[in-house]
Amino acid sequence: LGEISDFFYYRLLQSFTTNKTITYTRSDGSPWTLTMDDVLRRRQGLEMAYNPNDLSGAGVSGTGP
Repeated sequence: LGEISDFFYYRLLQSFTTNKTITYTRSDGSPWTLTMDDVLRRRQGLEMAYNPNDLSGAGVSGTGP
């Protein structure tokens, strides 16, 4: 980044993470919106909750219905 001050960089990052959102459908069917800041703050929990290498789910391993 060279010429860009740390202050400007962090302000830009803050602006990006608070202005960008995603909306998904919850298990009860209701929509839920998260900012990128929300997602980044939950990152550690998300990493623990989702393992793409875990193939033990029904139907994934070929043993499900």
